[in-house]
Amino acid sequence: MSDAKDADQAAVYAVRASEPAAAQVEAIVERLAEAVSPEAAEDWQGGIREAWASLATLPGRCLTATENRYYQAKHPGPPLQVLLYRKGKSTWRILFTTHPATSQDPASVIVRLIRSAAQKPLTKWPAE
Repeated sequence: MSDAKDADQAAVYAVRASEPAAAQVEAIVERLAEAVSPEAAEDWQGGIREAWASLATLPGRCLTATENRYYQAKHPGPPLQVLLYRKGKSTWRILFTTHPATSQDPASVIVRLIRSAAQKPLTKWPAE
């Protein structure tokens, strides 16, 4: 295995949510609390946060997202990747980018959007 690959596997990434992703989680939680139950909403929220926290190690295991070309048109740089989160019969797509460490910042993962797998892929990246 190469030294670069070894370093990537050993890296721990700081994971944070963008404002749009955090707002999406809150909106989904509110809808679940009303439609199903507050307990189900709390359970879903804990699960999605646990799923994205798993990106702290080996985020490179995830595939490039279908929406990457639209994201790249507005944000050249690291590719948009996707992590799937399944809860019951529902699947959610966690769209994120990975950023290497710099002299000022640690390596990081930024969760960009949360989308239901039932939704069609984006054909235009939304304003942030």
